[in-house]
Order: sequence, then C-alpha cells, then structure tokens
Amino acid sequence: GARLGLHRTQIDSVMLPYIEPQEYGNYSEVRWIEFSDKRGKGVTILAERLFNFSAVPYYNLDRARYLFQLQKDQYARVDVSYEKTGVGDTPVPVMPQYRTYPNIHSNRIRIIPVNFSTQ
Repeated sequence: GARLGLHRTQIDSVMLPYIEPQEYGNYSEVRWIEFSDKRGKGVTILAERLFNFSAVPYYNLDRARYLFQLQKDQYARVDVSYEKTGVGDTPVPVMPQYRTYPNIHSNRIRIIPVNFSTQ
C-alpha cells in the first residue's frame, strides 16, 4: 500500500515565484477533486483512472513573461489531464521515464455539481 492524502487549499495560495511564469501547481495521481466557492457551490470531478490537475487564479499565465504581469479575475483556471511531462529543458532534457509521449489515452471523467450550503 501507499500513503494517501486529503488536502485542502485555496487556489489563490498556490503561487510559486518562478523567475518566468509557467505552468505549475500540478497534483498527480489524483482520484477526485472538489472546487467550491465561499457559498459552498462548486463541482466534484471524479475519474475512472488516476489523473493530474492544476488550478490557478491567473488568466494570462501562458502570456506573462514576468511575475508582475500575472493578472487575476474572479475565475480559476483548472487543468485536468492524463499525464504531464516532467520538469526539464535545454540543456538538461526531461529524463525518458518522465516524458509523456504522444499516444491515445482514454479516461472517463464525471463532473458533478455540489452545493454544501444546503447539506
């Protein structure tokens, strides 16, 4: 067996001060995730197979070149994916065992609305 964890965090608190903004905050081997607002309304996402996800409060993470350029609004950006390639770049490439190669992947994902304010 392996240790499992149940984590709770605020999307605004997931900030990694990289010199150049980039994709970050990925959680791997996830069984389910739940997002809710201050009123208790949100969604639960479940999948048949383990998946990866990240959630960030910035709408321009893909275009910002510096941290001060990151911009927030009232929405979170959620990425649910099958696999992610590990960290690495030129001159140190990602090790082969941590690369995600092009392939056909399938997973069944369910998105269920939740309302904790009425429970």
